[in-house]
Amino acid sequence: MAGVLVWIVAAGVESVHEKLQARRSPLLPVPTIVEEGGSSEALSATPSATTFTVRDLKIITREWQHRSIALSAKVRGLEICRREGWPLCWAGRVEELPAVRRARDEALWVAEKLESAVQWTKDQKVQKRAYLALPRSSKPRPSHSAFPPSLVDLPWPLPLAPELHRYHLTVPRPVFVAPPPYTEDVNQENGESSVMSGEAPSYQ
Repeated sequence: MAGVLVWIVAAGVESVHEKLQARRSPLLPVPTIVEEGGSSEALSATPSATTFTVRDLKIITREWQHRSIALSAKVRGLEICRREGWPLCWAGRVEELPAVRRARDEALWVAEKLESAVQWTKDQKVQKRAYLALPRSSKPRPSHSAFPPSLVDLPWPLPLAPELHRYHLTVPRPVFVAPPPYTEDVNQENGESSVMSGEAPSYQ
């Protein structure tokens, strides 16, 4: 009976502590999608009724960190399984290895973006709300003036990490368009001109 009472008290203290920490955490501006020219999209940090705190960001970051670590371990296990010629092992079936690799790469990429955002909030040195200020709701809550730049490539709301056994990709990644290959030939259709002929290029 005493053990149950201690557990109830500990759970109550933990619940109160979590609520206090949530109320102390600085706010982050919630981004909105802004259309630019009807084709591209950009994230613009604007105030919103929806609250998002540094603590929320850290919780999501830990979820993706745990997923990336667990999937990395699964990839290593499946690679050993395939090398030994086994059809399956604790990490799953060998045929799942390509899907697990893709899921791991996604988790590592998202975790890196989130970790950079957490570090950015630390560099801004915005202090948490003081405990004595919690009862006074009229006092403004500490908040960041901008959205972490590294989160621009992630969708909003920030995606939660899927369950470990789910390997389908959930976060679209920006497509990198490589620049055209260099060539010494002059492309007059694009307005290029040669400076090797002794004539100065025209910038009109």
